[in-house]
Amino acid sequence: MGVICYKSTPIEAYLDVTNTRVQIIAQWPGRSAEDVEKFVTLPVMQQLNTIPRKTDVRSTSLFGLSVVTVLFEDGVDDFFAQQYASNRIQDIDLPEGVDLSIEPPSGATGEIFRYIIESDLPIREVSAIQKWVIERELLSVPGVATIASFGGEEKMFEIKVNHAELNNYDLSPLQVYEAVAGSNINVGGDIIQKGKQAYVVRGIGLLETIEDIENILIEVK
Repeated sequence: MGVICYKSTPIEAYLDVTNTRVQIIAQWPGRSAEDVEKFVTLPVMQQLNTIPRKTDVRSTSLFGLSVVTVLFEDGVDDFFAQQYASNRIQDIDLPEGVDLSIEPPSGATGEIFRYIIESDLPIREVSAIQKWVIERELLSVPGVATIASFGGEEKMFEIKVNHAELNNYDLSPLQVYEAVAGSNINVGGDIIQKGKQAYVVRGIGLLETIEDIENILIEVK
């Protein structure tokens, strides 16, 4: 009996005695806590309240961030909880711009540490370093399930339309929008076989610089 107990007893540095839980994290940049609570947190909680074998649903609403936690009964495995939560959030009608995700299964002692990136670089470049360098390196560490980033800014181009100039050329803002959207794509083509070699034909159209935007042609109908 002692050998069986020795082999089957889990040994951890910090035992996780909490119930199985699922956390749904939603980011809505630039929105107040009241808007996040009303348009994101409440619909998510209402949808998750009907999950079988759940014991409690808790939430936290902050500026641009919503965290909904669903607690389950003893004996519920992580796969069951994650699968049910994933199925339920598919039917939630959320405002445009809300980024909804499910946190990988982890207990209350699963959070390793929190960190803040400080630099003299522009905030957009710091965000890019976090997303494409630091986060990827940390995810390669064994045992790390996810990195939850919050804050920062994304690099984007904004086009301010001069309505007077558009009227001079008999153009509408919708035509400008359609031209930009149609130019900001990569188009896949066919494969040309030549002997033992194959050439892939594709069109490169993703906008990367201001000069690329300036070269967009608008079709006049």
